[in-house]
Amino acid sequence: MVNNMGYFRFTAILLLFCLCFVFGCAGERTADDEGVDEPVTLNNTVGALAEFYDFGAIPVRGFGLVGNLNGTGSSECPPELRAVLVKYITQQSLGTKGMPPNSIINSMDTAIVEVYGVIPGIALKGAKFDVKVGAFASTQTTSLDGGRLFTCELKPLGRVQRFNQYAKTMAYASGPIYLDKTGGAKDSNNVNGYILNGGVCLNEAKIRMALNNPNYFTAGAIRNRINERFGRDIAKATSPAEIDITIPDNMRDKRAKFLSMITLLYIADDVKSQSQMIDSLVADLAGSRNKVLNELSLDAIGKPVIRKLSGLLNSSDEAVRFHASRCLLSLGSDKGLDILRGFALDRSSPLRLDAINAIGTSANRNDAAGLLTRTLASNDFDAKYLAYDHLRKRGDISISHTFIGKSFMVDNVICPGRKVIYVTRSGTPKIVLFGSPIYCNTDIFVESDNGKIIINAPAGEKYISVMRKHPTEPRLLRPVISTFSVTDLIKALSDTPTKDDDIHKRNGLSVPYADTIALLKKLCENGSIDAVFEMGAMTTAGAILEKTTATSR
Repeated sequence: MVNNMGYFRFTAILLLFCLCFVFGCAGERTADDEGVDEPVTLNNTVGALAEFYDFGAIPVRGFGLVGNLNGTGSSECPPELRAVLVKYITQQSLGTKGMPPNSIINSMDTAIVEVYGVIPGIALKGAKFDVKVGAFASTQTTSLDGGRLFTCELKPLGRVQRFNQYAKTMAYASGPIYLDKTGGAKDSNNVNGYILNGGVCLNEAKIRMALNNPNYFTAGAIRNRINERFGRDIAKATSPAEIDITIPDNMRDKRAKFLSMITLLYIADDVKSQSQMIDSLVADLAGSRNKVLNELSLDAIGKPVIRKLSGLLNSSDEAVRFHASRCLLSLGSDKGLDILRGFALDRSSPLRLDAINAIGTSANRNDAAGLLTRTLASNDFDAKYLAYDHLRKRGDISISHTFIGKSFMVDNVICPGRKVIYVTRSGTPKIVLFGSPIYCNTDIFVESDNGKIIINAPAGEKYISVMRKHPTEPRLLRPVISTFSVTDLIKALSDTPTKDDDIHKRNGLSVPYADTIALLKKLCENGSIDAVFEMGAMTTAGAILEKTTATSR
């Protein structure tokens, strides 16, 4: 009997050892473990039980080298930075092949610059952002016009106090310098510029929640509710105190909304509690002032709200009808689509743009295409542009894309209504031609402000001649010939030049994006192009960092 007891005891110990080996020891348990904590009463939102760790915007800073300056750069460089740049140039094989790194830095065709920007909050890997570039104040650089930044590293601003200080690289920056020449920038000068979409984020933002009162049961309940609403493995409880969140594919363009929905997501102890919460939110949407919050809370709960929410579509309050319709459409129900369509077509409605955006974001392809195409003909430019943007994201055939060198793109939009030339000055550098094809009139003569670029087409000419002065010599480059199509004119100005001597075959003169859009503005204003010229907002890259960097130089 004693021998049998010893055998069973040995067998139990061996089995326990095997289980620990296969599944991990008790110290490594996760929120999947059962019975670890006593159940607690929930009936609350996720945001009341846990909060997100900070994943906000990250200010970054770096030091780099701008080339292609044609004598407007300088040879000055702080010794500590020179050592860093020499090492970087050697590693990356930058500059002219065979030219020593110090010779590149010493050249008057290059300039040492400081680069800074802000990585957006909740950034995805590969996300792009604008950066600001400024020549060192202690150097003799006179202009960054026409320059291009060689790839440089950007590191957290608060950790970069010395040129060679070790810190994690958060992003890279590179690209052509943009100096605004449209007259709309308040601080435009030649030694400070921007690179539109020049920063590239290297890592995806890590999104994690911390429980207010760590508890395996609560962590598991939160994880299960998030996954039930948004999909399997979106939330993973890594401990009783923390939950990792992955942004689902269908919410990657709506990340801020997704995280807000998580905080508002209601965890009910039973079906009755959830039903009572839905009733309460529907009543609040009908009566409270903060309809956006109630709409988002209902959206977070999901499809169980559709039946009760549909009752608000007959409300006498147009705001109630709008928010109920938008929420339903977001949940996949088209019961309120006609109501949203009515708002979108009402030019006097303050909810018009919100309705267009809702349909463009959530309606199916056929329902969205008809309304968005119709809206493209609107003389309300905000509505026109919003419709274009949604159609572009959907790959609509009314929009074609032409890439100009490696600097920017031209979007040709086929639509009725007045013709508009729109240019961006932040984000993706882009010229959008609404009402394409757009043509220039005859008898044209326009010069850039610095007199270096000339567009000429005397009366009776069949083509436009585009000329550019040589950057270092007192002569004109061989001209490029363009048709009267605005798209062809842009190509003649900014496409990459070829070595072909036949002026009818050469691509372009590599004119910078900033100069090209400034010339288009002149052509529209003097009547050479019958189109309205519209500019996007000027980039604010580096605005929140200027005070900090000024004190650290």
